[in-house]
Formats: sequence, C-alpha cells, structure tokens
Amino acid sequence: MQLLGYDYLADQLTPGIGLIPLTAKIEALRSDNPSATFLFDNGDFLQGNPLADYIAAHHVHNDPHPMISAMSALAYDAVCSGNHEFNYGLEFLSKALEPAPFALSVPM
Repeated sequence: MQLLGYDYLADQLTPGIGLIPLTAKIEALRSDNPSATFLFDNGDFLQGNPLADYIAAHHVHNDPHPMISAMSALAYDAVCSGNHEFNYGLEFLSKALEPAPFALSVPM
C-alpha cells in the first residue's frame, strides 16, 4: 500500500518511493511501445503501512479504495494477490476489489 512517497513511521517524505511518484515513469515506458507494455502488481498492495491500516479501519464501503482507484487510473493489466491482501478480512478485500477493471490472480 505504498501509494505516496511518505514513510508514516518516520514521519518524513521518501522521494521516489510509492506508486504516485512512479506515474511519470510508467507513462513514459508506455509511450515507447503502448501495445507491448503491460503493468502488473505482484501483491500486498492493500496492506503494509499505517495508511493502509487507517483505510481498513475507516473505509466506507461505497467509496472506492484509494489504491484500487490509483491502479485503475494507471490502467493496470492485472494484479496478483499477496498473502497480506487477506489481513483485513475477505469482506474488505472483496469490497475493495469490486470496482477494479483489471484481472486478479490468486496464486495456488
């Protein structure tokens, strides 16, 4: 759930870290070869820092999850669930992924 370039435990910015700071790089790589560029995530995208815990504790199920919204805006092709996707329960996971326009893989 490293959405922003911020370390919540150290309470400081972490430039170059996080999904939002990668947006320009993703767009540049896609512009080089749009039909042969794919964007995937290998899991643990809903958990991992205090922001994720806050969202899980206070998330309104009718609102889209911020990470899913960001991944949708970046046109992810597919994501793989990690073991930590299940930390907040199946109901939270199901509601978070409900609006996702990308494929989800669950490793066996």
